[in-house]
Amino acid sequence: MNGTSRLSPTMTTRLLVDTDVLIDYLRDYPNAVSYVEAQQERLLISLW
Repeated sequence: MNGTSRLSPTMTTRLLVDTDVLIDYLRDYPNAVSYVEAQQERLLISLW
């Protein structure tokens, strides 16, 4: 496969979101809301 991999249609891709983005989303900041709602991936956050 030329060193590239393809995701299976059944595999869920995930996107790690910075907590600053999450806070801005919860504060209803337009840029953060647009960004989060445009994502097709399952969103994850890290609390570490």
